[in-house]
Formats: sequence, C-alpha cells, structure tokens
Amino acid sequence: MLDPNNQVISQILGDDGQVRPEIIDDLLVEVVSGKSIFESDGQLYASRQPTMAELDAGRIVYRRRLFEARKAGLPTRMEMEARAIQLGIFDAEDRQQLRALEAMIQRVNSAREHTGDPRQKVELAAQAHELHTRMLDLRMREEEVFYHSAETKAEEGRMGYLVSGCTLAGELLDQPFWEKGWEDFKKCTNHGLVFEARNAFLRAWHGLPIKIIRAIARTGEWRARWKAARETGHRFSMGCRRPGTPTNEIWPGGRTSTTRSTNILNVRRRRRSETMIRCRTG
Repeated sequence: MLDPNNQVISQILGDDGQVRPEIIDDLLVEVVSGKSIFESDGQLYASRQPTMAELDAGRIVYRRRLFEARKAGLPTRMEMEARAIQLGIFDAEDRQQLRALEAMIQRVNSAREHTGDPRQKVELAAQAHELHTRMLDLRMREEEVFYHSAETKAEEGRMGYLVSGCTLAGELLDQPFWEKGWEDFKKCTNHGLVFEARNAFLRAWHGLPIKIIRAIARTGEWRARWKAARETGHRFSMGCRRPGTPTNEIWPGGRTSTTRSTNILNVRRRRRSETMIRCRTG
C-alpha cells in the first residue's frame, strides 16, 4: 500500500532531497496562495482552502451525519474497537508493531534531516518509505473495520461537503466546478475526478508534506522572500494553514515555528483522511 504523499514528494524533490529548480517558482506561489492545481481526464482543476464559514458548515454536517448514523444503529469506533479486540480481529502484536514503526519512522526522518551526506539522505529516504509502507498496511487493516463506523460515515459527509465547495474550474480556475455545491457532488459518477479532487483538497487544506516544506525553506528563492519581508517590515507567512492553528512560518534553514503538538495533530488528521479515501476507493 503506497502513501499518496510519496508520489507528490518524488515529483517535487530530486534524489538529493532538494526542490527541482524548474518548479520552485510555481511551488512558492502554491505555498503562499494555498491553491492546489490538479488534472483529471485531460482537464485542469484546482482546490482551495475552505473558509471559516465552510468549516463551520462542515462541522454541522459531521454532527448531523453522526447523529443519523447512531440513530440508524451504526456502532462507534470505540464500540467496534472493543468488539474487534474481543474477537481477535485486532492482533495485539500488530498494534505493538504499529507503534514501533511510527517511532522508527520518526528516528529515520530525523536522521535524514540532520545528515549532510547526499548518499545517506537517499538511503534514509528509502528506508523511511519502506517503513511507512509497512505501517500503512497495518493501519489499513484497522481502518477497514472502522469503515462502517458512525464516525467514518460522518467524516465522509463532512469531506464531501468541503470538497464540493472548494473544487474550482474555469479558464482561471476560479469558478466552482460543482455549481450547486454538495447536491451536485453527491450526484457525481466520475469517481476518478472525486478521488483526485479529494487528494487536491487535502493538499490545499493541510499543506504540502513537511519534507517538501523544509526543502522549500532551504531554497534561495524562499530566503530572498523572507529577507525582503523582514526588511520591509511585512510579515511573511504561508497560505497553507487552517483557521485555528498557528501560522506555519518558515524560517531560513528549514526550521518551522509550528509547534510539535500542532504538527502531530495535523499529521493524524491527514493520515485518517487519506486512509479513509484509500478504503473507499481501494
């Protein structure tokens, strides 16, 4: 099971872990604007970040879908987890291995960030990829069980609502693709487009993978922008952030001011959203 982030990373970063020179300018615009462009069936589309009003409406959609699912008798994740453990569906050894893999991935990624040897960077990146693939395989087993939980059905509703309003088309990719919003989205039978739109929305909403963000922060173009912002007194921050979270300011050298706890929360939310998409389409 491959992580969709790996495809994005391989397209943007070279073997040396640096941003490919030919795409730096476009990538900086994406980072600042928060708009992700994607292609599906030979057509161009874009996805933007949701507004606070859309996030609030999405929260209501989630609660209503959760209420309806519970009323219809769907179990919660906690109830399904307890039952799966009781029946031996969730293996204790697998769950222990999952925690161990997560810790190993953090150590490998940390080592890759701190090494100055290009060859070692590539070797550590390959090792992290292998570990991450094994972790996703284990996580998928659990998510396949949770797929029929009340929370998953509610999250599908929220995600569909947000994707429907944030997917753009038109000559300048600035017009809503689904003109009637969620109602048109629910009638869409182009599952490939829906899948690509969901992935693009996650990229616009959660931002690019941290590996790419750190690589961007090491580019001369980013340093120049930061220097100009500091000299003129204008605060320079990334557009790829959600309301309610600290600004993901990038400092020269690749250090981010985002707190560790916020990073962990965003990663967990993104993993759950990506896993839900893979369960639905796989």
